[in-house]
Amino acid sequence: MSKHLPKHDFTLIVDDIRLEKGNKPSLMGVYGDDIIVASFPAVLSQLRFFSRLSGGKGDCYVRFSLKNPDGVEQFSGSTEMQVTMNGGLHHINYGISPFHASQEGAYTYTIFIDGKEICQTVFTVKKAQTPQAA
Repeated sequence: MSKHLPKHDFTLIVDDIRLEKGNKPSLMGVYGDDIIVASFPAVLSQLRFFSRLSGGKGDCYVRFSLKNPDGVEQFSGSTEMQVTMNGGLHHINYGISPFHASQEGAYTYTIFIDGKEICQTVFTVKKAQTPQAA
């Protein structure tokens, strides 16, 4: 079978992903572009990434990376995960537990397939605004 890399459709950042009957994922606590924390450094019990890929064919090796706002590798998947693509849709559920945010700014989550960057998802971790006294 000839091999084709998949196309990245989307990535959602969530608090938790639970698999229901029929291998159906339920996403809990979906974030927008920002994750708001009380102070820095911040620790979330976990942060999960739910990505949909489509159209790939063949066996692929998937690796993940997370860089902090300074571009420093905060986490890189130490082992590659083998995935067999069949030309349809494929969901990748990946998590970091616990997630440490040492500073405010843009964090970059990247998926690599067979050593090639397939997508980047950028999200911002911000400190909660304190209400102004009247």
